[in-house]
Order: sequence, then structure tokens, then C-alpha cells
Amino acid sequence: MIWYIADDDMGIDYCKMLEKALDGDEKALQLLVYMDLADVYDGEYLFQNRSVLVQIIRKKGERFFIEKMDIDHCTPQDKAWLLDLINWGLDYELNGMMQGDAEVHTQNEFPLIYHELTSD
Repeated sequence: MIWYIADDDMGIDYCKMLEKALDGDEKALQLLVYMDLADVYDGEYLFQNRSVLVQIIRKKGERFFIEKMDIDHCTPQDKAWLLDLINWGLDYELNGMMQGDAEVHTQNEFPLIYHELTSD
């Protein structure tokens, strides 16, 4: 799993940040998401982080993610990026074997989030 990516050299305690995100700390959740954008991790770590975010959505629910990520106030570019992140997280769980269009899979698994991210 992803637990080994916490890196003292980066000053990030990934496990504590994940615990806070699961407890509803929106800053911790946003940091988990934006660490991806900020190139804190690369390669396999990126995909693991994206998979963890998908698991957070499953555990806490779509409305939790929409609210904590403040999707209503995201730019169209940020919405597209978040959709890609979720698509990649789902694809990673399937070892890159997602059948068909990744967006269709996201739409089926997370319809509320998909609607929020694809509507103006």
C-alpha cells in the first residue's frame, strides 16, 4: 500500500495527513490532492496517492469530497485536473486494465462528483 511513501526528508508525515483528512480536515485532504499537482511525488507514488484519494471518496462519500475540496469554486482547469486524478486513481486500482473510457468508469462509480466536475 501507500504507507511507505511518507518521507521525512520532505517534512511530510503522510500517515498523519491521511488520518486528518479522514477525520474531516479539509486542509489535509486538499494537501493530499495538491501534493499531486505540486510534483511532490513522481512515478508510482503519484498513482498510489491517486488510488488513496479514490479510497477516501469511497470511505467518506462523494458529498464529503465535493464539500472539502470546495468544488463549487474550482476553476474549469482545476475541475478537469481533479477528474483526471480520479480517473488515474481508478485505473491504478485495476493495474491499468480499465476497460473502455476512464471518464465513463468515473461517472458510474462517482456520479455526483462527475456531475460537479463536468458542469459549469
